[in-house]
Amino acid sequence: MAADWSVGERAGERRAAARTAVVQDALEPLLARGDLAVVDIGGGTGGFAVRVAERGHRVTVVDPSPDALASLDRRAREAGVAHLVTAQQGDVDDLATLVPPGSVDLVLCHGVLEVVGDPADALEAIASSLRPGGHLSLLVAQRFAAVVARAMAGHFGAARELLDSHAPQGRAGRRFTLAEVETALAGAGLHVETVQGVRVFADLVPGSLVDAEPGSAQALVELERAVATREELRPLATQLHLLARR
Repeated sequence: MAADWSVGERAGERRAAARTAVVQDALEPLLARGDLAVVDIGGGTGGFAVRVAERGHRVTVVDPSPDALASLDRRAREAGVAHLVTAQQGDVDDLATLVPPGSVDLVLCHGVLEVVGDPADALEAIASSLRPGGHLSLLVAQRFAAVVARAMAGHFGAARELLDSHAPQGRAGRRFTLAEVETALAGAGLHVETVQGVRVFADLVPGSLVDAEPGSAQALVELERAVATREELRPLATQLHLLARR
């Protein structure tokens, strides 16, 4: 069952809606189960975590920012799920001390692998926290989409440089190919179950086109849902979402 997530009016909200809807759809079969122990690494102010808690799951948010965790606490209280949400200051390197090994049913790691010190170590720490049969929801920036974006902006040298680069790129950090992510997951003992492209068109379509017609924003989200699993369009996706099992 596809989740019904509202679509914002601004361009950033449209992109967020496209990402959230596609990822939520993939997680829906897991979230339909009762009483999961969930860890959201880098969950910040709890935009995703609180929605998971509203489904009745226990969520621990691990984030280095005390300000973000304070906002998380307010959001959880306003939503009536403060009893299900635990805030822990730290990052993926602290995971072993923040949650017992082998105790987690689902780890959310969205937009974090790009900026960690060592992605392989991070994935091993996540795998150790999962119960046998537990799942990792991994959302990472995809390199080929960034190459396309640079080329379309006329930055041809930068596009060529990024094409085969494994190095972090400024504040955005690393970008990955699907093959790189699958290899890293396998090295951590995690088995990929599903792969989706996220924001295939949302970052390419000018906001003025979406704003011009009523209902266009929701239509864009539905298009993103329709193309998320199309392999031939995956290189255009700004992000890759993988669901992997221990």
